[in-house]
Amino acid sequence: MADLEDLGIPWRVNTPQQEGMAQEKKAAKSQGLRLHPRSGAGIIKHDMSDDDILLEHKWAGKTITVKAEDLLGLYNRAAMQSKDAVFQITFKNGVRLTGMVDRTVGIVSDE
Repeated sequence: MADLEDLGIPWRVNTPQQEGMAQEKKAAKSQGLRLHPRSGAGIIKHDMSDDDILLEHKWAGKTITVKAEDLLGLYNRAAMQSKDAVFQITFKNGVRLTGMVDRTVGIVSDE
């Protein structure tokens, strides 16, 4: 009898965190980027990078909330390293959104 994993049926369901880490690994490999240890939770922030970009990757089912403060943090850390800041979202249906993060100078709002 065939093993369930051989048939593509996992013996247990992956947690959302495990799914996200697997997707980060696939995204890094497909784009030729280096993964950061602990997905950026350690000394090296954000998920992956190369010599030119610092990338934050999110894995989402149907919706995701993006906070301005997270984008600003990504932008500032990339600027300190003389890299471009990239924010990427991959949805379960295979759609991927990749965007450059920059900062508009001279527009300030307290809202």
